[in-house]
Amino acid sequence: MRLKYKIQHYLTITDRELNYLFFITGLLFFGMLLKYVQQHRVPDYSVQYAMLDSLTAVADNKIGRLESPSLNVDSVALEKETVLQEKSASVVNINAASSDDLTALTGIGPAMGQRIVDYRNQYGRFKTKDELMNVRGIGPKTFDKLKANISL
Repeated sequence: MRLKYKIQHYLTITDRELNYLFFITGLLFFGMLLKYVQQHRVPDYSVQYAMLDSLTAVADNKIGRLESPSLNVDSVALEKETVLQEKSASVVNINAASSDDLTALTGIGPAMGQRIVDYRNQYGRFKTKDELMNVRGIGPKTFDKLKANISL
C-alpha cells in the first residue's frame, strides 16, 4: 500500500487512474507471457505420428505377406508409389465432386479442393476443363497434371 501511495504521489494521478495503470500493466505482462508460451510450446507431432503409424501398418502388412521377419524398405516405397498411382488414376467429375472427392487428384489437397468447390459455387459449373485454371493456385503445370484425371 505504501508503494502504491508513492507511485501515485510521484505521478500525481488519482487513485482510480493508478488502478487503471496497474490493470493495463498487468494485461501487458499477461500478453507477453502468452506470447512467450506460444513461441516455446512443444510442437504438435500428431501428423508425423499418424504418417509413421500408417507406414508401420504397411510394413506389418508387407511382413505378413512376405512371411519374412525383415522389412524391405524398397517394398514400402513401392507400396507408397502404388497408392500414389492409384490416386492419380481415378477420374473425378469437377462439376459434381465434393472437396473430399477432389483430394483424390494428385496435387490437390483439402484447401485446394475447397477453393475449387468455392469457385464452382460462385461462378457455376465448369464449362471447359481449362476453366479450372481460373482457380487460385492452379496454373498451367498443375493443370497439365490434372487434365487427364478430370471430367465435366
